[in-house]
Order: sequence, then C-alpha cells, then structure tokens
Amino acid sequence: MAYEYLFSRLPRLDDEPGAIPAIAPRELSRVLAEEGGVADRLGRALLLKVDLHVLSRLAIGAEAGIGAVYSDEALAARQGLPHWLDDALRREGESHALPFDLVWKTYYAWLYDLSDTCDCSFLRTWLRWDVGFRNALVRQRAGHLHQEAGAALVDPGPHRGAQEFKMLIEGLDSIEASAKEPQDADRYVAQQRLAQLQAIAPIYTFDLDELLGYVARFVVQVEASGVKQEVSEP
Repeated sequence: MAYEYLFSRLPRLDDEPGAIPAIAPRELSRVLAEEGGVADRLGRALLLKVDLHVLSRLAIGAEAGIGAVYSDEALAARQGLPHWLDDALRREGESHALPFDLVWKTYYAWLYDLSDTCDCSFLRTWLRWDVGFRNALVRQRAGHLHQEAGAALVDPGPHRGAQEFKMLIEGLDSIEASAKEPQDADRYVAQQRLAQLQAIAPIYTFDLDELLGYVARFVVQVEASGVKQEVSEP
C-alpha cells in the first residue's frame, strides 16, 4: 500500500542530530491515527517511546515534557494505557530494579511481538540493530561506572551482538573524552541511529517501510533535541 497522501502531510525531517522536528509528537500521532490500519498500529507503537520517556521523568518527579500517543492527563494519572504497560508499571513499582528497566524491557518485547504479528520486516530489522546498539551503550556506561550491565540489558528477541558495535562504542569513548559539551555524546549516539535508519529505510517508495523509517527518525530527533531529557535512556 502506498501512502502518498499521508507523506504529503508530513514535514521533512532535518538530517542534523538534535534538530527539533517541525511537527509536534501528538500531531504526528493524530495524523497516523487518521490514516488507521497497520500504519497507525506500527507507527504509533514506535511513537510510544516518547510517552515512555515522559513516564520515566514523572516517576522521578522531573518535568514531564511532551508526550505523543497519550494525553498529559492519561500519562500523569497512568490511566487508559495499554494493559501490558499498566502491568509493567505496577511490577516496576514493586521491584527493586533500576528505574524503568522493566518497562523498557517490556516495551521492546512488545515491539518484537508486534513486528511478528504484522509481519513487518523493516521493524524487525530496525529492532535487531537498535536493541543491539542499546545494549552496547548500556555495557559502555556500566563499565565506566564499574557496575554490572545485566539488569539493564534488553533481550526480547534476536539482535546484533556487542562485537558488531565495537567501533561505534570506541568512537563514543573518543567523543566523551574530548567533548566540549555534554550533548556532544548524545548527538553522536543519535547520528549513529539516524545513519542506520537511512541505510535500511527506502526512499520515494511511499510504502509502509518508508513511513516507519520516518517515524523512527522522528523519535530519534525528539530524543536528541534535548527537550526535557533529564532522564537519559540509551
């Protein structure tokens, strides 16, 4: 299925890491909801990561920021959320794990299941890379703090191993050693994600894969823009 009309409603995303998108998260969510079907289901599943960042900040009393799929009221009250997220939030509150580790693990497991349910090869490909990269970042940060990475690692399905990200992590170490601003490392991480999305997402096909590539890039840009990002999530 082609989505020419849907793409005509979406502004171009800047390639510069951290550039603030010209469309608000909730506006993009609304556009996807109006389209309906698998574009809505998978697109807003990726957008939900923005809401999880909001929930993670609310959990520590930080300024919430802007959500995407759910309203400010729903996120603040934790009402009307998906059952799997309700359950993860409840179990998170009962556990002694690091803040939000269980929620992130549950989210990625849900995304993996959704990629299989919808038979979406693009989402599977992106998850295999992004989960592997995320875990490599977790190990790098844990190493700097002389901590074990195990509790924060995500392992919901097949993903690339740490060795495949060795050069990217070495690049991050170099950036962190010479960074003039704390945001330099965040921009580097976002740049790697954007480069991978550019490599795997088609262009000018106006199909579902290109649309999901757009949404995934949008989420990376929102994360990297530094807007209300008090809680850092790999």
